[in-house]
Amino acid sequence: FFFQAEDGIRDSVASRGLGDVYKRQMLRVLKALPRLGGMRRFSSHGFLARDSRFSAVEQYDVNYFKKILPGSDTVLTEALKVNKYNEEYTHKHNGLSKCVLRPQSATEISNILAYCNQRKLAVVPQGGRTSLVAGATSVFDEIVINMERMNKIYELSPYTGIIKLQAGVILEEAEKYCNERGFVFPLDLGAKGSCQIGGNLGANAGGLHFVKYGSLHGNTIGLRAVLANGQILDTLDAHRKDNTGYDLKQLFIGAEGTLGAITDAAILCYPKPQSVSLCFLGVDHFDSIKSILIGAKKKFGENLSAIEMMDDQSYELVQKHIPSTRVPFEKDRFPFYMVIETHHNGPQAESDEKLLSFVESMSKHIQNGILSRDETQAKQIWGTREKIADAFVKEGMTFKYDVSLKTDEFYELVPILRTRVGDKAKVGGYGHVGDGNIHINVTVNGYENDTLSSEVHKLLEPYVLEEVAKRKGSISAEHGVGFAKAQYLMLSKSDECIDTMLAIKNALDPNGIMCPYKVFPHGRRIIWKKIQLSLTKLQIPVSYTHLRAHETLRYLVCRLLLEKK
Repeated sequence: FFFQAEDGIRDSVASRGLGDVYKRQMLRVLKALPRLGGMRRFSSHGFLARDSRFSAVEQYDVNYFKKILPGSDTVLTEALKVNKYNEEYTHKHNGLSKCVLRPQSATEISNILAYCNQRKLAVVPQGGRTSLVAGATSVFDEIVINMERMNKIYELSPYTGIIKLQAGVILEEAEKYCNERGFVFPLDLGAKGSCQIGGNLGANAGGLHFVKYGSLHGNTIGLRAVLANGQILDTLDAHRKDNTGYDLKQLFIGAEGTLGAITDAAILCYPKPQSVSLCFLGVDHFDSIKSILIGAKKKFGENLSAIEMMDDQSYELVQKHIPSTRVPFEKDRFPFYMVIETHHNGPQAESDEKLLSFVESMSKHIQNGILSRDETQAKQIWGTREKIADAFVKEGMTFKYDVSLKTDEFYELVPILRTRVGDKAKVGGYGHVGDGNIHINVTVNGYENDTLSSEVHKLLEPYVLEEVAKRKGSISAEHGVGFAKAQYLMLSKSDECIDTMLAIKNALDPNGIMCPYKVFPHGRRIIWKKIQLSLTKLQIPVSYTHLRAHETLRYLVCRLLLEKK
């Protein structure tokens, strides 16, 4: 962060023709700002200071962990074994953790956190490492607590439909368990083969069936979570109707591990429908997608289980990079595509006929369409949609934006970004048009050209998130804030909201050991508050959205000095 600012000052001196005196003055002002310890570059997001409050892991800490975690490979310190836990899905956010713990129960995690809190050792609860915002990756030397060994499914009640399971259960395994017993798990994601239930809860993941089943906030009946001090908070046996005091479980859903570690969950599942119908459509204009969306919601109501869209760039990359996925239209190409799924409690033929009838009624908006004939074709259709994220990553360095926008503005940013980046990168948009959540992916060809990737990144951030904020959208619809978006939290949350969030954080984790550097704008907000106060006194207006280290500190310092303030 500070090194970028120093580079910015040097650039400013050259561009403004300022002399050495001004350069020395500006650097003195910069160095007067408080430093928080050692610094490192974290991907393309610049430099960040390690929080000096935290202790480093020593050998006696490792010895203690080995005592409380019996078995082999429960405490990992060898680089070859630790490395995979320092990497995540996008290949951009690599951690520096030197110690990975693999507990098997809430009691073991309780013992870990009680010790770490006393020693002031920072920790990061980790699931399947499918986070796109560096939410479950260490930034410095935080201890990783990976949940992969906590993979038990306790039970699924045939009366209530509530499944109880540990946080490390793979989502696909939970879905399979429910399907075999006549139920549908309310969450379905493209990353279901590797993401874990605890991570899904931590990020409040939405997924493909959000339009029918809603969020995990609504479907989670109870939780077991461990606080930073080791205290176990257990609401696992709660009932659907329980008004005895605060609904504490909601604090941990979407908190991304900053308040505690989720270890177990009780989640409401739904009766498996008798018939599922699915179609894949080719569409010429986004206005046609909007018309189809309105018609589908009116026609099917609560039977509409999914309605998705993708553009041709997304479709093309799946066809190029995922040969195992047979795309529905191998020859015909259209600007946009849609997937519509319905659930019915009636004969399959009747369900298919209803969907076919709807497609025919929308024929003026549809160029081509396929109605799934069997389960194999249904898997091919869903495979095309679910593999888009993988296809972009296979193409090259990818910058991913998971945002919520009004339907009228849903696709608006994609053509704007194509113009902005030109031939430097490919831009695609796809997502959950039924609930207003679009995934915008911008990919640079390959991973070797760091200069080009950095150039594209500067064109995208904070531009994309500022444009979302201007449209009163959310800068994170379902992937969380993590580290990657922490510095932009103010674009979606007011100062009052952030202060309240910090009050809760400080109450439950006063030493700040849980997922440091995540969600909250670490360091930047404190500096911004001081700058904002000074500028208010000087009557110099500037907005937070300009606060980028290599631009704004340069701008502020130059302006203050040039005005002799």
